[in-house]
Amino acid sequence: HEVNHGAGHHSFAAIVAGKPVVGISGPPGGAAFTTDFYLYPVVRSFLGLSTALERMWVRLGEDLPSLGEGGATGFYRIRRLTLSHGADGVLVARLVSSGHPDPAAADRGQAYFAQAVGAPAPRAGQLIEVELRPEFGFDL
Repeated sequence: HEVNHGAGHHSFAAIVAGKPVVGISGPPGGAAFTTDFYLYPVVRSFLGLSTALERMWVRLGEDLPSLGEGGATGFYRIRRLTLSHGADGVLVARLVSSGHPDPAAADRGQAYFAQAVGAPAPRAGQLIEVELRPEFGFDL
């Protein structure tokens, strides 16, 4: 069944006869997210390793676009963010793209944020919890 987020909305993951099956769809940014969020944990699980993406709190360096405050809920837009150190040492997150990023832009993202549709849009200066892309980890 489809997942409740975009990018990667039409992707799926399942175990069939003891073997992982992952369907990856979408433009480069969506496919990259699906690989990080679904395929990476499946492979790590089969290797007996931790499956969770690393999480951390960061400060937003800019407002995120609204996704229809007060509208339908239960769906999330996955935001790809770049991270840099602020003057005070706190990691600052900035949006890579509000649409479908091209492959080079999609690859610049270091973290993901699940922004709820219908909820108030996060604002600059607010702390948000993000998941780090697998290749970045805590060595930022």
